[in-house]
Amino acid sequence: MRKSKIIQILKDNFGRIPKLEYKPGDMDGIKKYYEHRLNHDKDEFLIDDLTWNDLNMDDVYKRMNLGLSTSGEHYLYYTLRSPAINAETYRERQNLIDVVEEDEGLRRDLSVILYKLGRERVANICEVFKSNTSAPSKLALYLFLVLGLLTCLIAFSYTKMAIPPLIFFAIVNPLIRECMRKDIYKDVVTVNYAAAMVLAAYKISKINHSKLKEIIKPMIETVHKLKAIIRVGDVSITSGNDVLEILSSWLMVDLITYEYLKKKLAKNHDDIFLIHEYLGKVDTAIAVASFRRSVEDYSVPSIDFSSNTKSYLKAKGLRHPLVKDCVPNDLIMINSILVTGSNASGKSTYIKTVGINLLLSQSICTAIADDYTGTPLRLYSSMAIKDDLEAGESYYIAEIKSLKRIVEASKDHRNILCIIDEILRGTNTIERIAASSEVLKTLAKRSVLCLAATHDLELCQLLSQYYRQVHFQEEILAGEMLFDYKLREGPTTSRNAIKLLSIMGFEDAIIQQADNRAKVYMEEGKWQ
Repeated sequence: MRKSKIIQILKDNFGRIPKLEYKPGDMDGIKKYYEHRLNHDKDEFLIDDLTWNDLNMDDVYKRMNLGLSTSGEHYLYYTLRSPAINAETYRERQNLIDVVEEDEGLRRDLSVILYKLGRERVANICEVFKSNTSAPSKLALYLFLVLGLLTCLIAFSYTKMAIPPLIFFAIVNPLIRECMRKDIYKDVVTVNYAAAMVLAAYKISKINHSKLKEIIKPMIETVHKLKAIIRVGDVSITSGNDVLEILSSWLMVDLITYEYLKKKLAKNHDDIFLIHEYLGKVDTAIAVASFRRSVEDYSVPSIDFSSNTKSYLKAKGLRHPLVKDCVPNDLIMINSILVTGSNASGKSTYIKTVGINLLLSQSICTAIADDYTGTPLRLYSSMAIKDDLEAGESYYIAEIKSLKRIVEASKDHRNILCIIDEILRGTNTIERIAASSEVLKTLAKRSVLCLAATHDLELCQLLSQYYRQVHFQEEILAGEMLFDYKLREGPTTSRNAIKLLSIMGFEDAIIQQADNRAKVYMEEGKWQ
């Protein structure tokens, strides 16, 4: 594709909501780099699967992924799951975002290189990071067969005795090539992509931009050690020309190139890892710049990394990045907060909005808010609990395991924000209130910032000493229940479950009896 055409595509897509397609299994492949880091590195903190899924972060990821390159897709996903806990990491991310956001010409040049590198989700790049992926014996075999064929060709001009071995090599070489090509086809995609990454890194290293060069200095120093890979290029499985295809089958060019590149990649696996990482960083910075342009409004967070600062979060006009026409709400969180309100009033969306904005602020230095300040926090959630039928676990067992991991984390760390939705909903009322109050009280006493949403108004009284209380409310007009989704101070004073039965058309007798029973319980604390 011509460069002018690529530039026009990139220009049309920048600052727009991405419209990439994701096939089944694509997200599993995109996740592999994160899993590699999780299993091999000692990152200071990574978002666990429960929290990621509670916040629907796959959808948030798709909302900002431009998909220029596989490296970019991998690293953006990893970045969102690794909120910066220290100033150095945060500053590095912010600097790169600033560079590509401010210089349109640089961003265009980088985007063209990454676009040409392309997105190859079949490629298992993490396999290249292993040191045991070369097969020197196969390379030796292929070289022996090719040298044997060439030797017989030369000998044929001197003696006819070379005909039998020449026929042997002319038959065996194509057979072995065809057999081996089937085995390596999928792996060739990975090897080719790894070689293409080295070439892309080399091209980026040639861009004359002082600020960029300083940021990607480790990649520039590394790529010059891999010029042999650049010279070889990639493995071509088919030539598209019958004569060349016959020559390739005899000379086994693709198999030899494949084994040579694989050997080089295996020997330099740490260097390939670093190149993948830095290409991903550049691509991620471009995606963030595009995401910022695509949202109605955003702010650059102010994160206080001072070690002696007490944990806090403050934000004005917080909005959910996936909710159209989202009603903005503020947050002042110096201590834990209990969010109450009737069904569908906005409690769950609000606490998710807080959690997502914390991740965006600490990972991509961007808040969907008018203003965002706070300390770096480790995020945990307990929200969308499901039964685990394979493990034979009930909803309640799964729920208490989810809460236990938060309580355990609070023993070692104080810089934690946990968001909890309808705590211990999987058990009876009396035990739920008793256990919930103690769990939430324990978290607050440990100076953890806890943002908990609940229908249980009994918790308001039991936790009034430990939790600031806010609520959402509704209004009934002309038989309809209307919500303004605005956060208000204090605990809620209304319940709407029975009202919703009436609005949905249940019989008046059912509504009246339910209302009477609720009033008796509220007054006397017992059922009749």
